Amino acid sequence: MAEVRPWVGSYVSVGQFKTLRDIVLVDCSVNHARGFTIYIEEPEPAERERSVWADIDKAFCEPVGENDSGADYAPTQILAETFRRQGYDGIAYKSGLGKGYNVALFDINAADLVNRFLYEVKCVAFRFKEAGNS
Repeated sequence: MAEVRPWVGSYVSVGQFKTLRDIVLVDCSVNHARGFTIYIEEPEPAERERSVWADIDKAFCEPVGENDSGADYAPTQILAETFRRQGYDGIAYKSGLGKGYNVALFDINAADLVNRFLYEVKCVAFRFKEAGNS
């Protein structure tokens, strides 16, 4: 629910869906826990691939604000379109605002809504730490 960045007193609609067929997702979240890495020398191909997928996941989970331009999320839109054209049904990526994961399906007819819920936001919590300090 954090993905919609609600404010106190607002309402969030949540849907539960059931897929209607087997679906194939590109799971971008596999290497999410990797931190920022600097290589002194060119890494081995397997390490380079892990690093690229970690960066792709970070790009998908980066929140886009209402003041951001379309250019801010164009790279992820291009990647998603490439995955769709390659025959994938959607993508999975880590939430940038919560503990969960997001699944974006390319075909809205691949799943049916089976349940819906309405939640009122009672509180929003933030934690801060000074940049550069552990």
